[in-house]
Amino acid sequence: MLRLPPELQDEIISLLQYDKKSLSTCALVCRTLLPLCQKYLYAGVTIESTTRPNALSSIQFQQILSKWTYLLGAVQYIEIIDTEFSSIRGETPEWLSRDRALARCLPQLHSLKGLSIRYRQDQWQNWEGLSEGLLRAIIERLSSPSLAYLHIQNVPLALLRFCPNIKYLSVRVAGHSTSALNSNIVLFMPIPPIFQPPGGICSPESLRIVVGSRPSPSGPTSWFLGLKANGISFQKLKNFHARVYGSLDQHGIIQSILEDCANTLEEFVFDPSIETSWEPFSAGRLELGIMKRLRTLAVRLDIVFQSADQPNLGNWSESMPWFVGLLKTFASAGRHPLEVLKIRVNHAIEDGQYNAEPWVEMASFLGNNETFPLFRNLKLQFCSFSGQEKGIAAFSRLASDLASRLEGVRVHAVFLEDGALKSLCLCRLKDVNL
Repeated sequence: MLRLPPELQDEIISLLQYDKKSLSTCALVCRTLLPLCQKYLYAGVTIESTTRPNALSSIQFQQILSKWTYLLGAVQYIEIIDTEFSSIRGETPEWLSRDRALARCLPQLHSLKGLSIRYRQDQWQNWEGLSEGLLRAIIERLSSPSLAYLHIQNVPLALLRFCPNIKYLSVRVAGHSTSALNSNIVLFMPIPPIFQPPGGICSPESLRIVVGSRPSPSGPTSWFLGLKANGISFQKLKNFHARVYGSLDQHGIIQSILEDCANTLEEFVFDPSIETSWEPFSAGRLELGIMKRLRTLAVRLDIVFQSADQPNLGNWSESMPWFVGLLKTFASAGRHPLEVLKIRVNHAIEDGQYNAEPWVEMASFLGNNETFPLFRNLKLQFCSFSGQEKGIAAFSRLASDLASRLEGVRVHAVFLEDGALKSLCLCRLKDVNL
């Protein structure tokens, strides 16, 4: 049998690192390929309830590490899931507070670069019952110099005091259900005093935050204050992705963070409250003029036309007027370094009619070289369900019209129907160097 040089084997297997099925097949070919394949198969591990089919439990994971000890250095990311609906069969019982295997596994993963803990919002009292051994193991990994990414959902914010080396932070601050108030209890729980923070401030360069439907009984900004009180600084933040499920008032959390990173933020991706669609002139408008280094802005908007047989819903539901008001807050900054604007539009307009006025107003504002001297890219993504051919045609004409109004700007439009690419429109101007 022909034997390939080890370095060539490594190169071949590395090309399959994102193809789990092929890696599993190659691992069965011979003993030589087994450790090479396992290195990639176990680079990212998800631990969850055994009630989910094909799920990997903490006990099974401990047995694997005991059998193949070289995997201890291969695991780079681990996700721990104990949520209400982690099973396709419905609700699952809570297991993390009763677990003992993770407390033995986590301290051995010295090469861990990313950690995700997703906990349930309806059984906060179980977090109090977490074993001291497991809590110690989690804190030890959080304090590791190698850990760069952390995602937490419904776990105490006080854990952030133990991870001064985090560069990428993702926080979900509440859920959607009526029991989300319990998430507040969990998030503001203290850590037992026997655990002392290592010192230093957690200053992530990238932040993703999801604000649920019931963020706090004491006001949205309490979440921001909770993060700050637990040693988080946003003064080095360069990338900020934010999603708001609830009311416009919850935009206050986002505004507080923007004010904290006004001198460093370079990219802001925002999925605003759905209330921007029917209350475009209400509260909840952010102040973007304070962002002195912002170069890329991305936002999701909704445009829905309700037919005559749905009179109670009104004729229009769109968030474009709200967004135009948001753009106008740039005027307070004078000259601004914004270079790229990305707009994702979820639309449902069967007759192809839409309100063009806010789009024209947006083009007029963006075309002002005094305010946006560096603006060169407008990227549009129009998403719809099937049966929206007239809407797609209308927005295709809109993209061409915007290109004619924005001198020297690349206008790139993509149309998706039921998640699949429908058409592509690249509007080029003679004086644009592509």
